[in-house]
Amino acid sequence: MEIKLIGLDLDGTVFNNKKEITPRTKDAILRAIDAGVVVVPTTGRPRAGLPKEFIEIPSIRYAITSNGASIIDLSTNEAIYQDLMSAEKAYKLLVSLPTDIIMAEVYIKGFGYAEQNKLDHLDRYTPSEQYAAYIRNSRNPVDSICRFVKETQLPIEKIHLLFAETETKTNTLKQLQKISDIYITTGISNNLEINSKTANKGNGLLELGKILGIKQQEIMACGDSGNDYDMIVAAGLGIAMENADDRIKAAADFITTSNEEDGVAYAIERFVNIKNKG
Repeated sequence: MEIKLIGLDLDGTVFNNKKEITPRTKDAILRAIDAGVVVVPTTGRPRAGLPKEFIEIPSIRYAITSNGASIIDLSTNEAIYQDLMSAEKAYKLLVSLPTDIIMAEVYIKGFGYAEQNKLDHLDRYTPSEQYAAYIRNSRNPVDSICRFVKETQLPIEKIHLLFAETETKTNTLKQLQKISDIYITTGISNNLEINSKTANKGNGLLELGKILGIKQQEIMACGDSGNDYDMIVAAGLGIAMENADDRIKAAADFITTSNEEDGVAYAIERFVNIKNKG
């Protein structure tokens, strides 16, 4: 089948370890777009956290955000599909957690919200200064995340938890796994990501395919971490990065080179009908 839609994870996939899109990767994306392929960032980030380096690539029109909870038409900045968690459910979940020692965030209408006292001490919760800078520049501060969710009563795209200690993450995961109507995944070593039971990158990618009239077999997905698993499985062609988790590699149809070796470009050049440079 000809590839007509490509879902691309960002960190560890499109971006190298310096959080850059290399010229070769950008060129491959542009050539795919020129060939009529829809290229879409497919990310755990909220709309406000989408990097300009990607969404300012010409003809990038759609973005799958918050692990598939929201599909945004970037030309209007409006959601064309959503799979959200009620504020009531999110509040009950959050108040059951030790949020005094966890950095708990919520994504609402494309924006991320976190407690000011946690934002003031990001070094405790973030694995790198680059990640801390992303959090700092894309979050709105609130005094209490639980009170904020209760008072706003707005549906939640995603709950994002960051942990200072591995034991706290392990215990929290065990607690969350007892809840049947949520979906739990992870993107980095010290986080947990919570969505509605049916919201994931795979379902988001398939829903965008339905909206655009693109068949599952015509969809390609590239990713590296836990929250990419569903789209690797769902896509007609699932591509794992060489730097991907073992579980992602086992689920993939093909393993490309790493994010440090233009793995996305290599996959596009191999599997997409694009014209050669020149």
